[in-house]
Amino acid sequence: IAVDLEQMNAHYHNIFDEIFFVLDGDMKFEFYDPKDGRVWTEELSLNETVIVGKGIHHKILRASEHNRLLVISIPPYHPDDENP
Repeated sequence: IAVDLEQMNAHYHNIFDEIFFVLDGDMKFEFYDPKDGRVWTEELSLNETVIVGKGIHHKILRASEHNRLLVISIPPYHPDDENP
């Protein structure tokens, strides 16, 4: 569980998908799919979820001052798979 996240730089993962579930607060994410060039945003509030597939670039654009985000990686997170 990540707590009180702030803006972060875009990154992507080649090995795993991520599921983001907002436990507290709200957040705005930006996504980029290099396969088709599509860019989109998602605003998530309490109890909302988004799935980020392998290879999708993602970053936090905005987050409420107090927030908690449950992050599930499938397969499990590996620190060597964090690509700018």
